[in-house]
Amino acid sequence: MTLPLLMRPFATEFAKPVCPKPGLENDEIRMTNVERIPKSEDQMERHQVPSGRFGFRDSGFLRHWSCVIRISVPVRSAAQAGGFSRWLSLFAVAMLCVAGAPPAFGWGETGHRIVARIADGQLTERARAKVRLLLRGNSLEGVSVFADHYRLLDTNSAPWHFVDIPVSATNYDRQRDCQRHGGCVVEQLDHFKRVMADTHTSVSNRAFALMFVVHLVGDLHQPLHCADNNDRGGNEVKVVFFGETNSPAGIPWNLHAVWDTGLIEHRGLSEIQYVRKLTARLKPETIPALQAGTTIDWALQSHSNAVHFAYQIPANHELGAVYYRKVSPVVDDSLLKAGLRLAGVLNEAFDR
Repeated sequence: MTLPLLMRPFATEFAKPVCPKPGLENDEIRMTNVERIPKSEDQMERHQVPSGRFGFRDSGFLRHWSCVIRISVPVRSAAQAGGFSRWLSLFAVAMLCVAGAPPAFGWGETGHRIVARIADGQLTERARAKVRLLLRGNSLEGVSVFADHYRLLDTNSAPWHFVDIPVSATNYDRQRDCQRHGGCVVEQLDHFKRVMADTHTSVSNRAFALMFVVHLVGDLHQPLHCADNNDRGGNEVKVVFFGETNSPAGIPWNLHAVWDTGLIEHRGLSEIQYVRKLTARLKPETIPALQAGTTIDWALQSHSNAVHFAYQIPANHELGAVYYRKVSPVVDDSLLKAGLRLAGVLNEAFDR
């Protein structure tokens, strides 16, 4: 896969943002020139990015998020000779990317927004106020899929969304599961948690990190983002889902896509209804236990769900009511824990 046609003229102008370094000048995320975009087809195709719409439903979000993160783009024109440089916002670049992107998913927009809504309901007032301030008034669900769209701009960020723990493994091995892929959700989530909470780094870097934390906690709880059977997390396992070979978007169903979107959408609930269903019997005294554990612990729980549930498909690869009834409780449990744990991460960072 290559960058969309409209993006190719800019290909040598963009690179990985220097997020780990605090105190960037003018409170902006600088970019450096590279020649290797995209880095690899596997990184782009492992978990592709939704297209057709941005999915930011919050009023005013598209007006403001380009002000949080900006990109320095050299302009090859006569004006540049006089020392003039022009700023192109990330929003404008992302619009160019998404215009030519193939449709795909990552927990799906609905799943990520459900996780974000659950988290928002568990934030302390102090933490919620600081989060809103950092996001310029936008909600968690409003930024919950930013990381998927950003992946089109920075192909190096593709491995940040998953960790390939083999289905035959029972532990996380940093070299095997993370480093050989150029990164993974386990290490990147912990990195962004540190940046997000660091009051000595720039506001834009903290906002950028926060948006990734919101998304990556969700990804970490999608079982097929934490397991691999030499099939790219189920992406290469073609299935029939309730008698359909293609999704509503016209894309052939695969096991990964069923877990990203199919199982959630089949429930037939709105985001609000789904959140109410998941939290209806939640007792405050049980929340700390559900939030406990490290990033690695959470990844291994998702890996176990993949091995014992997601990958347990019939030989004919036809997924219907029997499979749905078996795995639906796992989907619900994963979404709920993701939301509660995201709230725990944010409360720890901002309620102080």
